[in-house]
Order: sequence, then structure tokens, then C-alpha cells
Amino acid sequence: MSKSKKTQSEIKIELTSDELEAVKQRIDSSSITAEDIKLFKELLSSHLYIKGLLENKEHSVLNLLNKMFGVKTETRSKGNRSRGNKKGSKSGNTSRKTKGRNGSNDYPGATRKQCQHESLKEGDKCPECDKGTLKEAAPSPQYSWSGTSPINLVIYDLQKLVCNTCEMIFTAPLPENVRLKTVDDSADIESDKVARCDANASANAMVACLRYEFGVPNYRLAKIQSLQGIPLPEGSQYQMSRQAFLSGYPVFNELIRVAADGDLLMNDDTKMKVQDVIKQAKEDAAAGKKGRKSTRSSMIISKKGDKTISLVFTGQKLAGENLASVLKHRSDVLDIPKQMCDGSKDNNPGDDFKTVEANCLDHGRRKLFELEEAGNPYVSCILDEIDKVYENDAYVKENNLSDEERLKYHQETSKPSLEKVKEMMDDLQNEKKCEPNSPLGKALKYILTRWKKLTLFTEKEGIPLSNAETERAIKKTIVHRKNSLHYKSMQGALTGDVIMSLLLTCSNAGISGHEYLTRLQENRSKVYENPSDWLPWNYKDQIQNEP
Repeated sequence: MSKSKKTQSEIKIELTSDELEAVKQRIDSSSITAEDIKLFKELLSSHLYIKGLLENKEHSVLNLLNKMFGVKTETRSKGNRSRGNKKGSKSGNTSRKTKGRNGSNDYPGATRKQCQHESLKEGDKCPECDKGTLKEAAPSPQYSWSGTSPINLVIYDLQKLVCNTCEMIFTAPLPENVRLKTVDDSADIESDKVARCDANASANAMVACLRYEFGVPNYRLAKIQSLQGIPLPEGSQYQMSRQAFLSGYPVFNELIRVAADGDLLMNDDTKMKVQDVIKQAKEDAAAGKKGRKSTRSSMIISKKGDKTISLVFTGQKLAGENLASVLKHRSDVLDIPKQMCDGSKDNNPGDDFKTVEANCLDHGRRKLFELEEAGNPYVSCILDEIDKVYENDAYVKENNLSDEERLKYHQETSKPSLEKVKEMMDDLQNEKKCEPNSPLGKALKYILTRWKKLTLFTEKEGIPLSNAETERAIKKTIVHRKNSLHYKSMQGALTGDVIMSLLLTCSNAGISGHEYLTRLQENRSKVYENPSDWLPWNYKDQIQNEP
């Protein structure tokens, strides 16, 4: 029988697996419902499973909670800092600066209407004192907000007149400057020609942005549109997104070629289901064929000068294999590129493509942070020194130091802190103050094994501290996964990859993704001819040169 020991601070329940089975049998003989019985069994089994993890020291309580509910932040509390940080300094990732209330000039997309005084104008005498003269002052803005559906529709009912004798039909023309079809499909094959629902480039671009930038799945947008009395079926939305895909695909391939010549390449991946691929993999496995069963989305960021390109690839390839697919387009005369990634071997592009690999310091710090939160007494001093490195990098960003100045600054300020960190870690390992297979031992092994790659930013120019930029960018695919769950086919995945890559690269360049996708559709035949002229940072030159 189970034993219960009650103290002032806790109630501890000890239950063996045999006793658990007996409890299950007694539950089966009771009068409760079948659903209740199933629930009780799952709860008891979960209890023993979690208890076993804790007893085997595979997880701490905090680590389990973080895995179940997610980590809110990695900012250290003041009580965890052994010596404290400088006043006003921030450790880890700095918080985002916020803005106050927007002024009237902060709404460039708003429709602005000028309202003149009904009885007075500039130069009139003041009706109040009858002495002064009125002069123009800054207008007083008043705001009128309204809610509409994301995709609006205007129906032009063109008047038709029919002769009652010869039956000739006379149809009224459209208003000036109104075009029902704005997508350039003059160079398309017949199967890609636009229909009524996807003839407007701006509407197509908005559907693509809602789906692949803001995570609004087609069925949800269809409901929103129906509530506003403008139905837009899911199938029509896919046709509209496909027009954006067809216009952007040549540019996507061009971006791959440009990204291959980048000075710094960053990569990471996350899981993403493609139903047709998973189904085929299961059929192959049943037939005895070996191969990968899972699919994923890889994010590759390329930096060269002031240009940053973000590329998404979905399929069975690992992040390193997708990086190799990009690097095969790299010019032979260029130096070996720098690479930033986490410590996983899946990020390695292979022996055919050499890179100067640096690893993400955030991953090493995260392992220590979790141990500090769990009460480990050895890691606070180590984290204090690592936090100084992040403070130094924040100073670099605030002052816009060049790569050369940044390297020199980190060598002067961060290298001494990192040397202390390594000295403390070596002491913990050599003096056997922790078990090699304990959480602290595993964290030290991870960091010390990759020490040179984790601290490469103090040896070479242009190496970031972490892969945080890639992890932020890949959240776009995670938002899509959480809302749409999966892709149906590889064609659907390619559509998402192309549009996400274009939108992310537009965001990097400070360009409106909606306007960019619209312009690509309006000039698709020209995009097909010279995609290098229609990249996010130079497409406006082609628009300005239009007659």
C-alpha cells in the first residue's frame, strides 16, 4: 500500500509500479465512468514518469517546467548575480525600446483629408478682437478609425443599352485609371494565366503576406471575409498566393546566387511537416527502403556589406545540406566564408564546402542559466563574466563600431572575461567538483569542447556573438507551423519558401513586402527577363525608369 508522509511544508506520495497497478484495478471495479478511468490512469503514469526523470537527475524541476510551458526570459534576476552588474547595464539580450503615442505624421498609409474653415480664411480680420489678422497655423488632427475586411472588393456595374431593332449592345466604359487586371501574365504559360479572383496584384500580395508573414491560414481569412460580406474561398486564396509565387520565383533563385557570395552565412532549422513527403516515407519504410522520414524548414541568412538576404528551404534536407546547396553557387575567387550556427553537426555543409565556423554563445550561456535558476552554486560567477561580454557587445551596437573596431574592442574588454570563464570551468572539471554526466558536467563539456568556435568573435572580424538573428527570422516559419500545422505537398512548401524568403529579405532592407510583391506581379514579364534588376534593394530603379 502507498505511504503518505505529511510535514508542515509538503505532502509526499510514494508509489511503486506494483502499487500503481493495484490502484488501477480498484479504479476498474468502481462505478466511475470510462473517461474518468482513462484520465486517472494517465495522471498516475505521468506522475511516475516525471518522478523517474527527477530521480535519475536527467532533468531539474525548472528544466521540466520550461520544457512543458516554455522559457519566458533568460534575463537574470539581481539575486542571482554574485557581484552585481554596473548600474544601468543589462545582461543577456537587451530589451526592445518602446515608443509612445504616435503623432499624425506617423501614419503614412492613412487617407488624409483637408478640412477648411467654413467662414474664415488666411488674411481675414480676427472676428474676436477685430484688430489682428489671421495666419495659417499647424492643423488640428482628428482621427476617424474604421474596420474593414483585409481584402476589399469593388463591383462596377457597367450600364448596358440594347437597341430594340438591331439588338446592338452598348456598354458603359470603366472609370478612368481603373484596371480590373493588374497582373502581367503576358509571358505565362496557359495554365498560369490569371482568372477573375487573382487578377489584382495588390489583393494577391495581401493574401500572401497574411498567410506567410503574419500566419493567417486560408480558412481563417475565409471566415473573416465572410463576416464582412466579401467571401473569399480557400481555393481562391491559394490561386492568389500562387500569382505572388510565380512572380517571385525567378528573384528567389537570383537571391540564392547572391547569397552564396556572402561574407557571413548563418543557418538553423526547425521542424515542419510536409504531408505527402511523410506519407511517402512511411510507405518506403513499410517496403523495407531506408531513408529520412522527417521534414524541416531551414533558415539561411547571408550578409555582405549592407545587404542581408534571408532564405527558407523546406524538405528532408538538413540545414547544413541546404547551406551546401547555396554554396555551390559561390564564386571560386572569393575567400572562405564565415559561418555562424549552433553546435549541432546538422549545420555543417560537408567536406566539399569549407567555412570558418563559429558557434552561438547564447546556447552555451543558456545551459548555465538553467542551472543557476535550478540553484547550482558554481555558475553565478561564470555568468557574471559572460554577462560582461554581452554588455560590451551592446556598447558596440549602440556606437555602430566597424568590424575592425569591434574586434579590437572585444579583444581589449571581452577577452579577459572569457579567459576567467575558461579558467573557472577548467577548475570545475579538473578538480572534479561536478560529475561528468551531471547537468553541470554536460554543460561544461558542451562549452569547453566548442570553446574556440564560441569565442571566435575575439579572433576574427565580422563574427557575431550568437545566432540570435537566425533564430528570430526562423520564427516566421514557426508562426506558420503553429497556425497552418503543415504543408500538403512540396509544391505548397516551395510556394511558402519563396514568399517567406522575399518578405524576410524585404524586411531586412526596410522595404514594404506588400508593395514589393505587388510590383513583381505587375511587371512579371520583365522580372522573368532580368531578375537581377528586381531585387528588393534595386527594383525601385526599374519602376522609376518606366515610361
